Amino acid sequence: MSQDVSVLECLRAVEEIKILKARYFRYADTKRMDLFRDLFVPGATALFHDIHTEAKPIDEVLGTLEKVVEQCTTIHRGFMPEIEILGPKEARGVWAMEDQLHWTTPSPDGVSHMIGYGHYYETYRLHQDSWRISTLELTRLRLEILTEPRDLTTRPPLEAHLQAERGPSSV
Repeated sequence: MSQDVSVLECLRAVEEIKILKARYFRYADTKRMDLFRDLFVPGATALFHDIHTEAKPIDEVLGTLEKVVEQCTTIHRGFMPEIEILGPKEARGVWAMEDQLHWTTPSPDGVSHMIGYGHYYETYRLHQDSWRISTLELTRLRLEILTEPRDLTTRPPLEAHLQAERGPSSV
């Protein structure tokens, strides 16, 4: 904890950063890329080691990720955050993570789903009175790529939820 930040300010910042990361996962899974972009400061960078070899501007990375997630159902989980407040406007954190990607139609090389485990290493900045991600690096401890056939008639839970919100169809 920074000596320039009170205990109360530190606790508030930690909770705000936890909410930021929860939104990161939810916006990714619900494919809300319009809201996802706003979680990052201008000039933010990201490095996903399974996609790139060096950190790239966030807009470039999001363009690649958007193409991947539009073709599948994703499930992201973040665990056990280690958040350190470095000053009134700076912080860093490490999050254990698991993600799953499930394709309705297997890729040309037969991949039907992928499960990854690893860590997010991030820095945060206070930008316009809210915490945002400044740098993000995803490292993986394990990546399971599965090619087995699946039952493709199962309705994704998000689609079922959205249908329930719309109510019964008038056929």
